[in-house]
Amino acid sequence: MGHNETGKKLKPLLYGFLIMALFMEFFVFAWARVQCVQIGYETANAWEERKVLLEQQEMLKAQVAYLQSPRRIMQIGKEQFGLSMPRPGQVVVVANEMQ
Repeated sequence: MGHNETGKKLKPLLYGFLIMALFMEFFVFAWARVQCVQIGYETANAWEERKVLLEQQEMLKAQVAYLQSPRRIMQIGKEQFGLSMPRPGQVVVVANEMQ
């Protein structure tokens, strides 16, 4: 068995290994590319969701401001509970003895 015969037997194995390595590299590259695109879509969706949530936050801030407005609270007190502004002498200030 000479050196030439050993080289002939190893050549197909070497080519097979080389082809297999190229296929593996291709599949790894394709997988990485798909992952990159998928992350891009997820990022775009997250930004869109952020936009919607910020709009909701602004609407809720406006609603809180409306609900806390003194004019609205005074109107509800008058209409629903029959309250009115105190007359002079009705307000009693209590001293704080803790100080």
